[in-house]
Amino acid sequence: MILSNQTGEGATGTCPGLPRAERLLCVHGRLDLTNPIGRAVHERMLLPGSDSNCLSELSLGFSYLLPERTKDANGVTVIHNAELLEVSVVRAGAQATVVSNVKAYAAAQDEQLRARLAELHAQSEIAELKARISAAARS
Repeated sequence: MILSNQTGEGATGTCPGLPRAERLLCVHGRLDLTNPIGRAVHERMLLPGSDSNCLSELSLGFSYLLPERTKDANGVTVIHNAELLEVSVVRAGAQATVVSNVKAYAAAQDEQLRARLAELHAQSEIAELKARISAAARS
């Protein structure tokens, strides 16, 4: 799988593995710092979130077969057996994402990232609980 960039100029790194963290997808990537675009992406990932040039989220490209999807109790599409094709570093992703670690990140930013991860995890748990309540109410 490749780590891509917004310019469409090809691979800027690699994603060697995809460990799972409960219901969240975790991606570990390595930017190619010998590539000028890879260096530029890295520099922009180190900028504070308030900077309009900061790249702090991810966009995922994947494929799946239409029969491999279902709807959950809330009518949300659930995709099964998807193949992750690429990961792009972006300013704002289509879904809630967080970059939890970039080498050379200031220690002060680590606490903000941990808080954001906790918030995303809580949102996931709330959505699951709402689905269970909705399903129980229909029974």
